[in-house]
Amino acid sequence: MQRIPAIGWLIMMEATFLVMAYFGNLNPHPSGLLSSFFVLCMSLFIGTFAGLISKLSLVATVILLWLVQYILTVSNWWYFQYFQTYFNYDALKLGTDALESYRAISEFDNKSSALTLALISGFFLFFIIRSYSLEAARRRVSIFFGAVFLVGAIVSGLILSVSFDRYRELNIFSLAPSYVSPIHAFFVSPDLSNESPDVADGYEQFKNLNIGYGKKLDKNNYNVIVIVLESMRASLIGYYNGGLTRTPNFDNFARENLAATQFYANSNYTVKGETAILCGIFDHNSKPPISKYSDKIKNLNCLPHILESEGYRSIYFHGNKAEFYSRDEYMKLVGFDELQFFDQSRRDSEGIPEIGWGVADESMYDYMLSQLSETDRPFFASVTTLSSHYPFDWQWGLEFPDLGLDSKENDMFANYTKAAYYEDYAFGKFWEAFKRSSLYENTIVVVTADHGIWSFPNKSKLSLIEQNEQFFRVPLMIYHPDMAEPSVIAQVGSQIDIPPTILRMLGLDVGDDYFIGKDMLSFVDEPWMISMKSGEVMVRLKNIMCSTSSGECGGVHQECTAKNYGEILLDKVSDVKRCVKIDGDLLKNGNYSTVDDSRGLVGKALYIIRRQNRHVFGEGE
Repeated sequence: MQRIPAIGWLIMMEATFLVMAYFGNLNPHPSGLLSSFFVLCMSLFIGTFAGLISKLSLVATVILLWLVQYILTVSNWWYFQYFQTYFNYDALKLGTDALESYRAISEFDNKSSALTLALISGFFLFFIIRSYSLEAARRRVSIFFGAVFLVGAIVSGLILSVSFDRYRELNIFSLAPSYVSPIHAFFVSPDLSNESPDVADGYEQFKNLNIGYGKKLDKNNYNVIVIVLESMRASLIGYYNGGLTRTPNFDNFARENLAATQFYANSNYTVKGETAILCGIFDHNSKPPISKYSDKIKNLNCLPHILESEGYRSIYFHGNKAEFYSRDEYMKLVGFDELQFFDQSRRDSEGIPEIGWGVADESMYDYMLSQLSETDRPFFASVTTLSSHYPFDWQWGLEFPDLGLDSKENDMFANYTKAAYYEDYAFGKFWEAFKRSSLYENTIVVVTADHGIWSFPNKSKLSLIEQNEQFFRVPLMIYHPDMAEPSVIAQVGSQIDIPPTILRMLGLDVGDDYFIGKDMLSFVDEPWMISMKSGEVMVRLKNIMCSTSSGECGGVHQECTAKNYGEILLDKVSDVKRCVKIDGDLLKNGNYSTVDDSRGLVGKALYIIRRQNRHVFGEGE
């Protein structure tokens, strides 16, 4: 073993990390292999260069290389076990939420791999130090191999740089396990420095599409209640699907008031949906939600802020703990005067019934109504329900009627359907109590949902496009005291349209400079919406729907992983999109056909998302 030079042992140590970094095995994916090769070449060049200086330099460098790579590798195994994504410096922003999981060392699945990696790499590290020599012959060999390693790092790094820019442009830089070496991932930035010139004008183009036709309403001081239903797809509501009625209260509410029939969620997570509904902006796509960066927010002008200048009181209700997704800090920045959270200790001390993740919806509605009935000035209130949260298998405390479920239906969809029925039941009780209250004559009630759930009946034969339609389509139903007759909004809309619509209903001529969304009460020639699926983007302009096909998506909330397209050959976003023309309503047996898109809708949608994200944090301003 003494005859093997230090550079030989260094190669063996680095090869060990290359082979084992991918959860104890070699990453077989082309992107992963190239990324691992880049890490190998960079590490070998650094180690070789240090060895040309002195033994002390070599010892310090290789020990540091070993320590950094070992910590990042094992941390990645641990992090992925809990969060299904790579451990990188961007993920450190979720550190406080991950603290409890990191304490449970006994639950680590890769303890044997971590020990094996330590022993093998440590063995090679020992012999790197022991076999060091600066003899002339070995010096020439070191210089030669150092040059080879540097060239390898430069070439692979340039290829990966092009690849990463393509994925940044697609806003799907989620660092999935098939995408890049976990050691490399820690040092890679997800931020895009330059926009493609053909999409940079997308913001103004889309905003100009919102110019519509509708009469101005008189200013009033109506109260506003926004109800955000957890996981409630429009496809489960009879009014929207045109079929089996499992939600009689929602059906009646929609038929008797104002209902939007082509309305979409902008994202696949609750707090991101709340950002769209309350602030009229797009949250991050594949990154953690804006709420997790509360200390860095510089520009956020949301409904509670705007209504505060009009003398409104604002209250936010949530049946779980305040720290969940940092809502305790974030909702203050959104502009709420008062935050009503119910952690376990408060639920226990006040004897409040629970279902699932927190306060039962019936109890939350009762509490909210009692609090709002006592206010002495106009208010804006928002409540996010909880009982119908995944995994839906709760003790509901009521008898279910025939929900039209097959006896062999999968448990997930069956439980999801029961959750929808309970959500309807709880809302029905609230609505009857609300109509008897003093608020009925002077309060606007907006009912929508945060996102859908990726669960379908066993007998379903839906295409991917139809599944996405069900996933993103959510209800929008509005009660307005001045509305004498029921009304239908047939044009395409989404959650970011809610703030300008509420301001219009209050007769307030403000917000045009803040929101890219449209007033849903005004007819526009080309209505549009953008939806995000943690790695994919879908944009609809009138009856044309385009989406990125970024790779595989999984789970009830649809996390999407990046897919290898031969990235250096990927010239523009349009290379990875698909477009269809929609004829009719896809929830009611509508049809679609493949078409080409000449407007670059996907690229412009991605630009709009990035522009709003940057504005929130004051980047580039």
